[in-house]
Amino acid sequence: MKYIYILSIFLIGCASVQTLDGGEKDIAPPIVINVNPDSASLNVSSKEFIFQFDEYVKTTKVSDLLIISPSQILTPDLKIKGTKLFLNIKDELIPNTTYSFQFNGSIIDVNESNPLSEYLYVFSTCDYLDSLSLSGFVKHSATNKICEDCNVHLYKSNNDSVILTNKPLYTTKTNKQGIYTFYNLPDDTFNLIAIKDDNRNLVLDKEEEVSLYIIKDTKSTTRDTLHIFPLPNKEKLKPKIVTPLSPGIIKIILNKTVDMLNTKLFISDTPVKYSLSQTLDSLQVFYKPTSDTTLLTIINDSDTTTLYYILPLSKLKYKPKLSASITEKSIKITSNTPIKSIDTSHIKLMLDSNQIVFKNYSLTQTKVNIPIDKNEKPNQLILAEEAIIDIFDKKNATDTVLLNIKEITNFLVIDYQITKISDYLIYLVKNNRNIKLNKLNTSSKIIYNNLRVGEYFIKIIEDINNNGIWDTGDLFLNKKPEPIQFSKPFEIRDNWDKKMIINVL
Repeated sequence: MKYIYILSIFLIGCASVQTLDGGEKDIAPPIVINVNPDSASLNVSSKEFIFQFDEYVKTTKVSDLLIISPSQILTPDLKIKGTKLFLNIKDELIPNTTYSFQFNGSIIDVNESNPLSEYLYVFSTCDYLDSLSLSGFVKHSATNKICEDCNVHLYKSNNDSVILTNKPLYTTKTNKQGIYTFYNLPDDTFNLIAIKDDNRNLVLDKEEEVSLYIIKDTKSTTRDTLHIFPLPNKEKLKPKIVTPLSPGIIKIILNKTVDMLNTKLFISDTPVKYSLSQTLDSLQVFYKPTSDTTLLTIINDSDTTTLYYILPLSKLKYKPKLSASITEKSIKITSNTPIKSIDTSHIKLMLDSNQIVFKNYSLTQTKVNIPIDKNEKPNQLILAEEAIIDIFDKKNATDTVLLNIKEITNFLVIDYQITKISDYLIYLVKNNRNIKLNKLNTSSKIIYNNLRVGEYFIKIIEDINNNGIWDTGDLFLNKKPEPIQFSKPFEIRDNWDKKMIINVL
């Protein structure tokens, strides 16, 4: 037994574990090998359809992906038994109608979850199949980007509000290229509309984007582009004060975009100027409270809202925080609280050990701008105590800031050729952020200085009502959004100047 035991250990110790080679991964979708009734069958009266696949399958996200046209009021039943799918329609079949099933990935194989995507099943309740089709594109009005997985609906009703309550007669979805296609349509005229149906309920909700209706004959071969836009936000304005981060700066966020023409801000019944964010959904005002609680009133069109800004003055314990930056032309000193006054005798500009004398400066709410000579650029900024006093009479602490010029010499010149008499908002855009805004109503040449390397494009809004913002459309008034034009993307490189001509249509 001793020798057997030793030999057994030797054999086990010398064994090696080998992985089995299973071959290439299965990426093929399940295949329909038989259907009862057959696809393209005529005079169908059965409401049960049996699909036989070449492998075991299962369902996924059926309510989101499966499209049956004409649309079903009641949700069909789907059951899987091995390699078979049993689909039962609960609605009554409509006479003289062609039906189609688009599975769109709602059926997947069991092993690798490969989806059944490019498969269309059709049948007719009469002795012919409808064979007309419609196709086109869907884009977002605000960005000009294609809308992937966007719903496109066909209705017979001329009532605009039908999209709020009723499922469409026919529906399809856009693909990755933003293309929609309807198959097996009858010879008829429909109302065509697109909707970004985020909650997949086949009706329009107030947070979703929608296009205007197009009356469409199914014999038409024109590929229409539907532009979707957000519905007008008709909610009452709901402003909210952001918890104060810096004393003397009040920031108010809003539940919708506003414009300065129709929005007024009052502090203790006195109108005050404010700045509006680039996204037009928050505003900021500089203010020195005289008591712990300040009353603010915002009037937006017919909405009036009151807020209370609370700042316990007796508990204000801080020193102003100052930062500085330098460009080719100036030094900017920025305070985290509004500035009341500066004492230039407490500010020194140094080039190594030599002091540079300056005389001029400009002062805004939180910034001091000091022009400098291009031949005499300081590399140090010395701020003595009491150089800057803020609106609460707080004084800065002594600080020395090293200045480093990061030269950006790239610039862009665009000659805007405007032939239509109108007002335009011209945005320079990078990384989907508005970098610069100009307002034009005549042909002009604009120079953009000190641009960083990257890809840009120009967005041009025709500001029809001259309110300084983009106004969306209104489905129920058949009103289009304000037109937007987009340039092709262009690149800015280091030490590179670019000139362009843009025709504003």
